[in-house]
Amino acid sequence: MEIRVGSDFLLFSKVPWDTKLFGLDVFSLESWTISTQVSAIDSKAWRTNVLSTVGGQPAILVGRVPAKEDALRVTLGAIGMSIVEWTLHPELDLDTYQPNMSTNLKMRIASEGDITWLLSEAQDAFEVSRFFRDPFVPKDLAAKRFKVWVETSLNEPSKDVFVFENIDHQPIGFFVVSVKGESANLELTAITSARRGQGWSGPVWEAYLVHAKSSGLKRVSTNISAENSAVLGIYPKLGFRFGSSSVAMHGHFPLP
Repeated sequence: MEIRVGSDFLLFSKVPWDTKLFGLDVFSLESWTISTQVSAIDSKAWRTNVLSTVGGQPAILVGRVPAKEDALRVTLGAIGMSIVEWTLHPELDLDTYQPNMSTNLKMRIASEGDITWLLSEAQDAFEVSRFFRDPFVPKDLAAKRFKVWVETSLNEPSKDVFVFENIDHQPIGFFVVSVKGESANLELTAITSARRGQGWSGPVWEAYLVHAKSSGLKRVSTNISAENSAVLGIYPKLGFRFGSSSVAMHGHFPLP
């Protein structure tokens, strides 16, 4: 789906699994060209064109864009999208990484026997996130989205779901990780509800990073909400550096 004003455009593609979950079309921003200066952006033209393109059918437009691109953010605002999350992007160079602590945690790939507790935990582990912060998305639907995300990841060849256990084989947390080349991306990271606030985050993250480095990976990255205070302090302690930030923007149509 393309929305264009003059030579500037926004290109969105449909997100099949979100479309199925929400029961209406969900489109994600894929590419754009915004050459117009902020002061010259024609908000009325953009608003008219998006309404014409979307039509009268209910739809959600979403996008994660560099925070420094002011003209793009203003353009998205003009078509009815607003910021729901400010996102940070920690990245770690594993060549220079040295573990800070020893741990007795065990890490393994999730099995069929883990599905029930994984899906249960996924529904309340990510409440500091963009869909929970979107006032037009019911909280139960936002929770179900993460449940579906984890369930889909369990059957996705390009992703691994890792389970972390203590010496008594009790679950401590889980990660959903995708690997491309020599880089790993932590898509979802969670400590189980029964173990939160007990100091497990450091050992869990360390256990994964030791595994990643021994597997020959060179980089680990992730995305976190700037308001996720529960994990925000973990990354600097582990040696992660924070690059440029981004913002997640959502728009609901017909416009509220």
